[in-house]
Amino acid sequence: MVYSLLATDLDGTLLNRAAQISEGNISALQRCGEQGIVRVAATGRSYYFSLFAEKTFPTKIWRNSFVLLCTRKRW
Repeated sequence: MVYSLLATDLDGTLLNRAAQISEGNISALQRCGEQGIVRVAATGRSYYFSLFAEKTFPTKIWRNSFVLLCTRKRW
């Protein structure tokens, strides 16, 4: 089976309790990007938390189509 998209939640899935992304997750996301897989990180938290989370991600995982999706309507 060939995958074209990987979607994950932020809290407790991609990010640890300190709101940081592990080296293992960074490596996995990089490998997916190298294979052309679009990566989507979703959260029900606020837009401002999404901006904070984005800044914790190393620049190298933003290459090759990485999307951060915030589903909360309020800022």
